Order: sequence, then structure tokens, then C-alpha cells
Amino acid sequence: MCSSSVVPKIGRAGDELAEELQKLQNVTLAILAGGQGTRMGRPKGELLIEGQPILSYLLKRLEWPGSTMLVTAPGREHPAGWEQFSVEVTDAQPLGPLGGILTALQNASTPIVIVLTVDMPGIEQPHVRWLLQEFESDLSLSRYSGGGLGRGLAQHCETPKNANCANPLPNPPPAYRGREKSSELRAVHASLLGVMTTRSADTRELVEPFPSVYRRQAIDIIRRRLDRGQKSVHSLLDEEDGFYAVPAPKEWPDSTWTNLNSPADLAGFLNK
Repeated sequence: MCSSSVVPKIGRAGDELAEELQKLQNVTLAILAGGQGTRMGRPKGELLIEGQPILSYLLKRLEWPGSTMLVTAPGREHPAGWEQFSVEVTDAQPLGPLGGILTALQNASTPIVIVLTVDMPGIEQPHVRWLLQEFESDLSLSRYSGGGLGRGLAQHCETPKNANCANPLPNPPPAYRGREKSSELRAVHASLLGVMTTRSADTRELVEPFPSVYRRQAIDIIRRRLDRGQKSVHSLLDEEDGFYAVPAPKEWPDSTWTNLNSPADLAGFLNK
């Protein structure tokens, strides 16, 4: 049987944690479960973990205090556990994960939406809370100079001469260009529309499109990209402004990024 990973707690206990959890009530947690599951041999929303529907398993781990949304596709509505969500919406014209994000934003009653996928059982509430904290933090030159903020790492990664090749600093986002060596450390207030994560793997920086967080104001940009046939989630980082990728904490275990894409993946996860 699989076991829960040990995740460092985010924030402090007591009043501060209570205040943090209170804020989550104004954020919708959306889980995308509309894929066909071709390699899995069945829709992933039908999977069982520890004898329970995978959706029930995810909700138990996440313990979300606010609104929850399930995004499904035509013919795959009402998977086991769907009734535990605040709302289920069906992606009328499935356009992949980016289309699912658009559907979630269009149907959310809150200004901010956290998006996960049904096939990532290693994600827990502390991961999501950390990402939300990053999303709400000011962008600053000090954060960039410490390698704390990157844009389009998968497409725009350069290695400065004095950089650690295993973890090079990314190209600066637009708000920083031309000021990378400035001693000015004031906050740069940017209108963040979406934030993803990056992680180091085999000396490379990989963009992880999920979990990710978005403002509803991103609807128009995402719709335009889909209209142009641009369905990649991480390619949102190619937008001139508003979408960023931040390095995930190094202490997060590899199991955080588990993807259940095949029966072998599922068996491996269950046998841990």
C-alpha cells in the first residue's frame, strides 16, 4: 500500500495558521479529471487508491477549507467521488489541460483558482498553500537575484559564467530586464495572472505545470491562445507578462511529482 509523503508544514501554528486557512476559503481548488487515460487503459477519474476512489483520496489529503471544483469531459461525468465536490463542471469542448484551466476559471466564484490534476496523488495541502503564498508575494529584485523567480525556464534558460551549472539562474522576467545587477531591492508590483513551479532533475530545470494558480483575469489570454491552437500549459510562460515559474522547495520529495500515467505507475505508487 502507498504511504503519505512527509511534507514540511508551511506557516506557523496557532493564530497565523488559522488566518492562512481562512484565506483559502476565498480560493477555489479545481481538479482536472476529463482525460481519456489512453495509456492507463481507462479514465483516471475511475482509479482506486487504498480501496477508495482517487478523487476521495485526493480530497482527504488536501483537506481544502474552501470551494472545490471537479472539471470533467463529455462522457466522463460523475466519476466516483464527484459528489464530494462543491461543484462539477463539464468541459464542453475538451482542449486538453489548458482548456480545463479555462473552464475552471470561467466557472469559479472566487478570484483565484488553484488547479491540480487527478493523476498527481503526491500533492498535499502544504504544497498548495506554499504555491499560493508565492503567488501573493511581491516580486522583487532580491528574490530574482537569489534565483527565486524565473520565466520560461524550459525555453529560455541561460547559464551565467559564475553560475552553478546544475542550477543556473533563469533569464530575468520582463520587470527585471536591464536591472539584473542593480543594487536597488525595492519590490516590483506586477499583476500576476498565473504561477507554476520548476524543479531540478538530472541537472536540468523542468517546468511543472501542475499544481498551478491563476487569477480569473487570465481568462482572455488563455482563450486567445486556445483559439490559436496553442494548448500547452507551460507555454503560458512565453507571454510577455503575468505568468511565472518559481522553484519548488528542494526539500519536497520526488514523490510530490508522481504522475499516474500507466498501470505500471499506479502499481508502483500503491506498492510504496
